Amino acid sequence: MTQLNSCSAKIYYQTALDLGLKAEIIDNEGYLKISDNKQSFFFVKSKTPLNNQPAVVVSHNKQLSCQLIAKEKIPIPEYIVINKEENLSQAVKKIGFPLVAKPNIGGGGEFVFTQLKTLRQVLTAFRLAKRKYTNIIIEKYSSAVDFRLLVLDGQVIGALKRQPPQVIGNGQATIQQLIKKENRKRIRKYRQQGTDLKNRIVLSKFSQQLLKNKGWQLTSIPPKNQTVVLKGKANVSTGGSCQTVNKEFFHPSIVKTVVKISQILDLRLTAVDLLIKDPKKPFNQENGLFLETNTAVGLSAFYYPNSGQEQKAALPILKSLFSLKSSL
Repeated sequence: MTQLNSCSAKIYYQTALDLGLKAEIIDNEGYLKISDNKQSFFFVKSKTPLNNQPAVVVSHNKQLSCQLIAKEKIPIPEYIVINKEENLSQAVKKIGFPLVAKPNIGGGGEFVFTQLKTLRQVLTAFRLAKRKYTNIIIEKYSSAVDFRLLVLDGQVIGALKRQPPQVIGNGQATIQQLIKKENRKRIRKYRQQGTDLKNRIVLSKFSQQLLKNKGWQLTSIPPKNQTVVLKGKANVSTGGSCQTVNKEFFHPSIVKTVVKISQILDLRLTAVDLLIKDPKKPFNQENGLFLETNTAVGLSAFYYPNSGQEQKAALPILKSLFSLKSSL
């Protein structure tokens, strides 16, 4: 097979062939054309033709999507959107620490800063995000667990429990050495699977400063079995880890909520990110919060999780798109 530089595109390509569809590589960066005898569709990396473009635009705007979700009585974090530095102090005072700073429009965990506990930290995060983005969300931080549920046409077809990058001490190695060891372990695993998935832990200067604020240096030697959380965000693309779980893992109200969110935003395919304290309890203000939706859903975490079983999400996606009922 011609080399594809997108893991999601590789998955769609191979799944299409397995289903007896025609798959043509337009560009090695991840541009595909998948066809049957009646119709054809373009795929661009993790982007599919399932969602209408206006719905995608609305869902990418975190402020707009949160307003629509909150209107339906679904809990969201307290937040303020600002674009001027002089309004920052007032926003921080109103919401209170700890905080999250992130772009109103953006994805992949880029310029998302969590567990901010001082005005200086928030100001630094705001200035970094403003280098690329206009409007920045200042949001109340929650320590609840990060879950991603993948919804297709009103059905949950995959789910992930996501954790921020972390290492476990052995009483001998430094944090830097533990990070290198974990990265080597991940690289070996992906090579054995025949993928070139990049899931390395990389700490920016800002992340290192936040680590220092917790009392750790890269040269620190954690005690045996001591878990050291390296970042606040759980995005796999920035070194986070994930575990696949099935929908039965969640209380039925959580499953109903993510389906309702996909319907509110008029999205056939979306990954809904939630913060949940206890997945076995009902989804309400005390137990969970809506974070955001993702329409360009990367499939690598579902196929190559750090733990858990593979979830072949591309299969129902392509079957739905081409109205296929046969199974592999």
